[in-house]
Amino acid sequence: MKIVAAAFVGMALMATPVSAETACNEDGYRVDHKGDRYPTPACQARLIGSVARSHGVRVSDKQLRRQPGAKAWACASIGFDPRTEIACSYQTGWYGQRR
Repeated sequence: MKIVAAAFVGMALMATPVSAETACNEDGYRVDHKGDRYPTPACQARLIGSVARSHGVRVSDKQLRRQPGAKAWACASIGFDPRTEIACSYQTGWYGQRR
């Protein structure tokens, strides 16, 4: 009887969908239960993707998370945008400098 109950619980857990999405705010930071903000790579990629799409660049969040070159290309295509100043400063050495 215990084996059947354990198997039933195991099947119920396997049927429950697991969300791999990270809860991000609009600034590209993950906010924990205390209210502290953390710049996670997934949140930063989501921010860069939304800003790049608003500038007309065709790029997905999945590409930005998995391909480092795509993130650098999207940051270079955006140019200077205050929303992505921190997220893109790690991708391009010249980002934010006045020319």
